[in-house]
Amino acid sequence: DLSTYSLAPPKPTNMSCIINQTKGGNSLSITLQASANATLVKQVSFEVLSKESRAFLSSTAPLTSSGIAEAVVASLEANDGLASAEGLRMGARSHGLSDEEGNPAYWSELTEELVNCTLLHEQVEAANEGGDIAEVALSDAES
Repeated sequence: DLSTYSLAPPKPTNMSCIINQTKGGNSLSITLQASANATLVKQVSFEVLSKESRAFLSSTAPLTSSGIAEAVVASLEANDGLASAEGLRMGARSHGLSDEEGNPAYWSELTEELVNCTLLHEQVEAANEGGDIAEVALSDAES
């Protein structure tokens, strides 16, 4: 019985994807977040997919010592290829501690489960009036 050895780190966990849409709906920002083991992972690559499962955008963020990676993709305009924010999903993969970013052996597979992105649109105005944006996101997701 031979054990299998892999250079790839574990996949990210605790993923979230929040889309903030301006009041007029003309521009968006997307906040992507995931957790990973900071002793094994250097950075996390996020992929946002359309409802047709085509990659729409990707971003890579370093992992903090507390094991959190966060990327904010700001000021996306509706004409940047994003017909609608509805139905966007996010997946992520981890990169090990090696500096060999181009070596696929040091990247985990993309997470099997994709996270649905939570859309915050008109609620942004409520948050600016003293509401808590995290509470707004939770109430939007529960309805």
